[in-house]
Amino acid sequence: MGANGVLAARLGGASDLDSVTRALDAGTVPEGTRRAVADAVHAVYLGAAGAAALAFLVLLVLAPRTFPVLKD
Repeated sequence: MGANGVLAARLGGASDLDSVTRALDAGTVPEGTRRAVADAVHAVYLGAAGAAALAFLVLLVLAPRTFPVLKD
């Protein structure tokens, strides 16, 4: 689930996520909205960490054990 999905789920399925940005800009954000944005950021970071770990594992499996040396 991405950031928009987390925000929509935490804010009661609101489809207008632009209102969150406007509220953040105005400085009148309820604590529930702050927590929703924090959860969304955590979801993004967790997804990025998972993608990096998966890429590392794929490279670890697919990379050759020894690289051939080309002679000129």
